[in-house]
Amino acid sequence: MLSLKKPTLIKMSLYALFLGVVHSGHAADSSYLDRADRVNGWSTRSVFEPLYQKHRASVVEILEDGHQIALGTVVSEDGFIVTKASEFGMALEVRDAANQTYVPEFISVDPKNDLALLKIKADGMKPVQWSDDATPSMGQWMISPHEDETQVRVGVVSATQRTIPKKPGALGVQLMNVIDFLRFSSFKDFNEFRSKVDQQKRPVDQFLAERLSLDDLDQDSGEGENQDSPDVRILELLNDRIFRKTFVRGEQLEGIQLSKPTEELLAKEASQEEEDRFSYRSVLNLMILEDAFPELIIPQLKGGLITGVRPDSGAEKAGVMLEDVVVAVNGQNVMTSSDIIQIVQQHGPGENLKLQIHRGKQELVKTVTLGYFDTAFPELDVNIELSGDISDRRDGYQEVIQHEIPIPPKAMGGPLLDLEGRVVGVNIARYNRVTTFALPAALVRASIEKLK
Repeated sequence: MLSLKKPTLIKMSLYALFLGVVHSGHAADSSYLDRADRVNGWSTRSVFEPLYQKHRASVVEILEDGHQIALGTVVSEDGFIVTKASEFGMALEVRDAANQTYVPEFISVDPKNDLALLKIKADGMKPVQWSDDATPSMGQWMISPHEDETQVRVGVVSATQRTIPKKPGALGVQLMNVIDFLRFSSFKDFNEFRSKVDQQKRPVDQFLAERLSLDDLDQDSGEGENQDSPDVRILELLNDRIFRKTFVRGEQLEGIQLSKPTEELLAKEASQEEEDRFSYRSVLNLMILEDAFPELIIPQLKGGLITGVRPDSGAEKAGVMLEDVVVAVNGQNVMTSSDIIQIVQQHGPGENLKLQIHRGKQELVKTVTLGYFDTAFPELDVNIELSGDISDRRDGYQEVIQHEIPIPPKAMGGPLLDLEGRVVGVNIARYNRVTTFALPAALVRASIEKLK
């Protein structure tokens, strides 16, 4: 008599299901697969249930305030458990397969891979059996516990094993340069400004008189619908004429005492690659006007104007509002919205940034926890927009096994098993609707030794 091992029987059952030999008790329709027999239909899952139940005792629930927030994988008989670190705070409990609840007596975290090692006071727990297969093959069948840890879900390895680099974080706002949004004149007295230019006593006055049609720029011209105020049109006229043709070429206009901030910004702009220059052009022209006519130009705020705040973003939770002006980030002054973006891109999701903000006459400091760009702006990625619940942290891993088992964030920390019941990895992030990441077994075991 031919004797078949359990994994072989599972594989044969799968072949039967997907070739239509078994079809919910009736003849197969080759053009349509019954819902029960699809990858995670009840009929397909029932093939894997006996295998998972043999290892069910190695899976625990991680609770916070009595609610499940993740799963855990038992790694030793004396109560060591690994799970996803970023999901929990301090009010933490562990519930085992026998429905016993424990408070961890030890917690250690590997922040690089978002892995936590917990220790509960329990003996005789059932640790998982680790796989010796360092790199599961693409297309290889896997099983994992679902959010309800008594249930199983199935799928396949869907990509080659690889590093997932850390992505820049997102404030969750839309920005524009403050001076690109001028609504009121920068001039204390525009007629006095025009008179001074007309007198042409200084090279800078002669320079402006030759290039500006000041007769057409009076205070009344900015009041009609869709009309720019005089200062905006002057800045537009000066963008190429002062900045590009004078200061960038090393020429100087006599009679202007440039302020230190202006000189620093000129030097910063000049140090950029040719194609990246002029990002500060309108800011510099306003600063040059302020330096050239200190008694006539009202100093303007420089920085980024908040023109949009995304729902549920770090910015919204921190109380950032429309029309706030960000003038510094982490104590570093910013001149343009580009400056803000450059600073943000140096930090990852989960990190905090302190924004110095002007709100009318108020000066405020708001601490914003950065989120993920694709979560803040889901319309830019159809997978994210359609994904439903995904993990808060989804990148910055040394190495991952990518699979497509549809398990939610609350199932992270549970084991990823092969058809022999061996653990090939620990689920660490639900990335989007078709992708889940697991840390490979070798990486998890090495991390456990460091965390003990």
